[in-house]
Amino acid sequence: MQVAVLLPKGSSVYVGLLNGCFDSSVVTQMVVKALYETGINPRFSYIGVAILCVVISGFCTLFHPGSKNGTSKSSDDSDAKVKHMNGDVNPPEGSINVTFSNDEQHLKVPSHTEVTDKGTEIDITPSSVASDDVTSTSVGSIIRSRMYIFHLMWMSILLLRFYYFIGSINRLMVETLENDDQVSYFTDVMTYTMLAGMISSFIAGQVFEAQNRWFTGTMKTVIPLTVTSCLAILLSSLAFLSSTAVLYADFVVLTFFRSFVFSVNMDFIIISFPQKFMSLLFGLVISVSGVVTLTQYALFTWTKKYDKAMTHVNIFLLCLSVISLLHPVLIVMSQKRRSLNKDVDTTNNGSVDSKNVNGHSTKL
Repeated sequence: MQVAVLLPKGSSVYVGLLNGCFDSSVVTQMVVKALYETGINPRFSYIGVAILCVVISGFCTLFHPGSKNGTSKSSDDSDAKVKHMNGDVNPPEGSINVTFSNDEQHLKVPSHTEVTDKGTEIDITPSSVASDDVTSTSVGSIIRSRMYIFHLMWMSILLLRFYYFIGSINRLMVETLENDDQVSYFTDVMTYTMLAGMISSFIAGQVFEAQNRWFTGTMKTVIPLTVTSCLAILLSSLAFLSSTAVLYADFVVLTFFRSFVFSVNMDFIIISFPQKFMSLLFGLVISVSGVVTLTQYALFTWTKKYDKAMTHVNIFLLCLSVISLLHPVLIVMSQKRRSLNKDVDTTNNGSVDSKNVNGHSTKL
């Protein structure tokens, strides 16, 4: 979660690559399988993997570049500069005091009514519509916001689609293919395809980075969210087709779908919410969506009830995938409503009655 803070330029690409490493970690199982075929007990292989993890973790902890002193020094220098500026620079009379907050990533304007030298009262209190879900400063208000709730729904639906496919792929291959040798072959194909997760995750990061050219704020997440939902719809649609050629397409779509789900989820939280709440909000999304995906076992039970049950389950998941499109649609509608409210508020604030020297009322 801190990659975006430490490496702000190109952070979406770095986040995507890190998520791709999880996909490519399947190579560990391939090594264990290869060693087992040569006669090595898997227990010893996993012990070796555990020792390697301890060594790498210790190495990264001991040799991680420290930045505490540098951060403290730069913070002290910044505070000194601010104090120097506050002490030496006096704002002109009648000016509006504006404060920038880097932590909240938004502009704060104090609420008060200013009186000009001509006696005209101008209300400079920010409009109530200017504060939305993104600029909320309370973690409780963020969790209760529609944007966060819809993101929880979006993530839960897509994770359920992903894990159900993983859990049912073996049954799908058994029903589609003729013998166990073909099932073993396509299982290996799926494994090798998912090794390309680094490539698909890099593409997911590039899609997010490309949004910086056209959009700002949460609008940057609309296209990536939509693409991810469309991949879920495509994966659900392919489930209605049974052929060996479709299995290849399933594995490719699954690899891209998995990369987009986790990369877009992390980037959305980084972009849409205050930095100080990122870890909490991200952990809550993963935890809640993980609990929701336990319903996959109910879907597996449903699949065994009768002959056409698997088709009905796929129809149900296809409908859920379509519903996930509500998340990006809500963001677009909220942005349009906010822009409209800002235009109305600007018009109302600009239409201030004032008296000219002849006593006539004019509109400013």
